[in-house]
Amino acid sequence: MTVEVVDSPAAVPGWDAALGDRDTFYASRDWLTFSDSDGEARARYAVAGSTQAPQGMLPVHLARTETNGRYRPGHEVRTLADCPHRLAVLGGRRGYRSVPPPPAETLPALRETAVAAQGEPVDGWWWPYLLSEEVHAVVKAPGDQRPAVSLLNADCVLDVPGDGFDDYLAALPNKRRRYNVRQEARAFAASGLTVRRLRLSECWEQGGVLASNLQRRYGHDHSPALMADVLRRQAERLDHRSVVFGCYDGARMVGFSLAYRWRSELVIRLVGFDYDRLRDAYEYPQLVFYSPLEFCYEEGLTGIQLGTSSLGAKALRGARVRPLWSLTHCPCLTGPAGAADVLNRRLDTLTGQLPDSEAHRFAEMLRPIAEAFATTPPTQASPEGQEP
Repeated sequence: MTVEVVDSPAAVPGWDAALGDRDTFYASRDWLTFSDSDGEARARYAVAGSTQAPQGMLPVHLARTETNGRYRPGHEVRTLADCPHRLAVLGGRRGYRSVPPPPAETLPALRETAVAAQGEPVDGWWWPYLLSEEVHAVVKAPGDQRPAVSLLNADCVLDVPGDGFDDYLAALPNKRRRYNVRQEARAFAASGLTVRRLRLSECWEQGGVLASNLQRRYGHDHSPALMADVLRRQAERLDHRSVVFGCYDGARMVGFSLAYRWRSELVIRLVGFDYDRLRDAYEYPQLVFYSPLEFCYEEGLTGIQLGTSSLGAKALRGARVRPLWSLTHCPCLTGPAGAADVLNRRLDTLTGQLPDSEAHRFAEMLRPIAEAFATTPPTQASPEGQEP
């Protein structure tokens, strides 16, 4: 098998064409190019077959520094808290969703070639934010590197039902939830606030201020300048896909959600607010659910990727909650003991965010999956510290 390693997916003309229709925005060329623009990691992209028509693709990053704790294995996996080893990150390093695993027969060669191309000793690898079926595919791939599995987080997906907002309401599971949605929509309509659609290039500076407000409200020291720079860099590479739902009080933007259109889906990326000017008019669900739903119905889109935050609010409004896992191949996690903590003490954290009915359903769905993952013990990394 021919494997070529490049520094950017932009060097692979067939990259996007090889991706599936759904759940692949964070694997797209433009998103990966943006995520590499922060300069915090050395990027290598392994491609099986030709760059025009890849048969398998895998990003591998080696971090120089990593400001995002949710992409640091020692921060996210309890059993790696004191890990002294240097791990490459597979599948991408922004977005809280992985690039889908390549075909099983190509995976060992892609992984080993890309890790070796880093040019530095690497003790193992960490692959975060995989769906359950993706974990199964990697664990069953050929080779002797059986990784340890850990529950990492969960995300939400809203399947867009029917042809209009009444169909969305009808798909909600009970009368109480339908009533709540109608009440929220009426409260926003009566508030005097309006929603306008923009491109990110039109509002990234304003968006940086509002996004910083939200980040600091939840304990993250992200200044307006930092958030504006993030949005500017996204606008440079992704503006043609962007849809901003801006909430206005007269001429002033007081809230926004940033989404990206990707094939049949809308991906909600970021929100922000001027909290002093909000009117207790359910601005958050209006910007994250109802305005994006209207857009999807107009454009014929069939799904909304809602991300990993506010799981309870999203579940109450009809979203499906999916577990996200990580895989680790590291000397710290060897033998059956390395497989024993599959749930990583995260199950209670996640179910605690959900309404009771969804929490019970999520836990019942998760436990047999975790038991199945725990039956496949990981194997030890090569003694030289470099991927074989």
